[in-house]
Amino acid sequence: MQRPLYLSILMMMGEVAIAFLISTPTLAEVVPDSTLSENSRVNRQGNVRVIEGGTQRGTNLFHSFQEFSLPTGGTAQFNNSGAIENIFTRVTGGSRSEIDGLIRTNGTANLFLLNPNGILFGRNASLNIGGSFLATTADSLNFADGTSFSAINPQASSLLTVSVPIGLQFGSNPRPIINRAQLTATGLRVPTNETLALVGGELRFPGGVVTSTGGNIELGAVGANSLPTQVDLSLTDTGLALSYPNVENFQDIQFSNGASVIVSGQSRGSIQIQGRNIRLSDQSQIYTDTQAENAGRAITVNASQSATLQNGSIIATFASGDRPAGDILVRAADSVQLLGTADNNDRTPSAIGSQVDETATGNGGNVTIQTNRLIARNGGGIEASTFGAGQAGNILIQAADSVKLSGVTVFGTGVRDQTSSGIFAQVARGAIDNAGDAGSITIQTGDLMLLGGAQISSAARTDGAGGTITINAANSIRLSGQSPNATPTVGRSGIFVSAERSASGNAGQLNIATPQIIVEANGEISANNFGPGQGGTIRIDTNQLTVQSGGDIRATSFANGLAGDVIITADRINLDRGQLTANTRAGESSNANIQLQGVNLLVLRNQSRIAARAAENARGGNIDIAAPEGFVAAIIGEDNSIVADAFAGQGGNIQINAISLIGLQEQPFTLNNGTNDIDASSQFGAPGSVTLNQIDADPSRGTVELPADLIDASRLVSQNCSARGAIARTPSEFVITGRGGLSPSPLEPLNASSTLPHWITPGVPTQPNPELQDKASGRSLRDTPEESSHPSPEILEAQGWVRTAQGAIVLTAEAPVTTQTIATGLSCSNAQQ
Repeated sequence: MQRPLYLSILMMMGEVAIAFLISTPTLAEVVPDSTLSENSRVNRQGNVRVIEGGTQRGTNLFHSFQEFSLPTGGTAQFNNSGAIENIFTRVTGGSRSEIDGLIRTNGTANLFLLNPNGILFGRNASLNIGGSFLATTADSLNFADGTSFSAINPQASSLLTVSVPIGLQFGSNPRPIINRAQLTATGLRVPTNETLALVGGELRFPGGVVTSTGGNIELGAVGANSLPTQVDLSLTDTGLALSYPNVENFQDIQFSNGASVIVSGQSRGSIQIQGRNIRLSDQSQIYTDTQAENAGRAITVNASQSATLQNGSIIATFASGDRPAGDILVRAADSVQLLGTADNNDRTPSAIGSQVDETATGNGGNVTIQTNRLIARNGGGIEASTFGAGQAGNILIQAADSVKLSGVTVFGTGVRDQTSSGIFAQVARGAIDNAGDAGSITIQTGDLMLLGGAQISSAARTDGAGGTITINAANSIRLSGQSPNATPTVGRSGIFVSAERSASGNAGQLNIATPQIIVEANGEISANNFGPGQGGTIRIDTNQLTVQSGGDIRATSFANGLAGDVIITADRINLDRGQLTANTRAGESSNANIQLQGVNLLVLRNQSRIAARAAENARGGNIDIAAPEGFVAAIIGEDNSIVADAFAGQGGNIQINAISLIGLQEQPFTLNNGTNDIDASSQFGAPGSVTLNQIDADPSRGTVELPADLIDASRLVSQNCSARGAIARTPSEFVITGRGGLSPSPLEPLNASSTLPHWITPGVPTQPNPELQDKASGRSLRDTPEESSHPSPEILEAQGWVRTAQGAIVLTAEAPVTTQTIATGLSCSNAQQ
């Protein structure tokens, strides 16, 4: 992000002159009406319209006009007395005000211009007033005593007031305000501690500029509402203040063709913008610049739907002196979108950020984004940086649904010839010696996605230290891919805390918490130290971590500074051509350690590595894998490894606690040998130790040996077969007529159609069941006549059957000797026909 220049603004705005000239009316005049007790008067003196008269009430002066427009080069001079504090001007005719000249007042009076039909400021429009200026398309001004100054019903405001204004009353369909005014000798600007306010329906700035030297700028776009709506208004020591508590709907605000909203100077000021969809394009700029002693100037952007910056547009605060830059707050109910870079040589990104200039000792401002979805694409981003002695500001992202950062803008073939989308809190490249520290980044969201070279980074340079990155994603984090010009160390999608090559300070810390993390396709999470200070530590708390397809999580020292640690608490870790590394080339004390905690399953495959390695004389880091209730496994033959080795220093220590270690062996690590190695050796120094604690769990302990045949199946099958011969059915047919007394299987579901016999108590008479009477004989189908009148004899199992002369089948307790065929065998195949 580079500081905007007035010269570049002037050059961009020259392109819109023709558009304004076409829309300028042939006749543009200031014409009073006759609606006041003392009417306004206009005295034409060449190109100057001297406005006098009007109705005065205390320090308030009221003017009313049929038309209020100025041609190019024209001047409207309000010739008020020095005692007047507020000039209220309304337009009661049916045409909009088109102003391409100068509006001037006497003294320090505030000027209010009210035209419900619309207002257009041309390229040459300018202000020269001593107080605040408010232009609005509201229907009326409301006052504290309950009166109003109405432009649509002027006769109702015959009783004018000495009271102060408290609100702008809008109708059902507010008309737009268009600003094409350029940054000329005066332009649309107000003096120190005053306010420039444009409040209407839709606001459009096609190349238009508004400025305030140490004052405030208020821009509001009120939408169609079913009932009259008031925008609250108050007069303060620093000008006008607007608020919108009762406005339900808003309209769009558009800044294009290099439009600018600027507050600068040595006094306090601010910018507030309120609309529906707020859009900046074509290097449009909204910024404040704190140059001296007073506190920074804040920027607040409220969008009821979305806020979009594209083609190198910026919202920024700058610190140029010894006081802090202002804070930035962007709120958008649906989305905040940062898209692309400027199509010119400097490739300025579309960005929201705060910056400390090279000569400044003041700190940068804080940047807060509150939205549902944050989208940065093709180089767009958010930044808090310092080039000077002041500390960079902090960044807070609260995106309820998601943060999606994707892609880069490429403008050359080198790795530096690209602008990555992302979020950056840094000591900037090119910062002075003794520069301040980088700020922190905090992200709270549902899903976080970094794709195609997009990055989140906090970098330390020169004497400044890096900041802390804290990310809480309620659902997931995905880091995937790299930029077209990427190298193994630059241009990968990722989350980084670092101390760069020019840094003498420490790197920041990185804390991530989410249920699921995927690092893939050369994506990276890293804490890199290229300087002499302390490297950062990575802490990850997740349920499931997947590092695959060249993904990497690492804490590395590339110079003589110490590396940080990698500490991961995860239920499941899956490495599929992925790496967890902590490497160092400095230090005899323990650094570059890897701790994996709370693991239930750790799987390595396809040349995956868990490595804490030391170069030169450094001591190797330690690897501690705590999976006391889980498993550590590597796919055999895929060249995976767990290594804590060293070159000339002592090797690190490896300790693994798990129920079982599968597919890995303690043996020297050799690259591409097809084995899965655990190694804590040193090439020229003392080896470290390897401790493998596998819980001695016998899988059969505590179990009971069951018999091979749990149930005698023969008991569940009736031993009697159907008789063949006269009553036999077709051959090899097996007929089941009911369970009878057989027990049902415990694995079968209950069947409502199953037939269960009634219980019978021997010796107890049984009454016939009328539902079971034989319709022909009147006898019960369940009870015999004897059982219904006499005690039953002992119940015996039938041993055979005979056929009577009438053809009836009778079961017998003993096998009778008869020439009748009797089926008594156990084998159905032995039955006689």
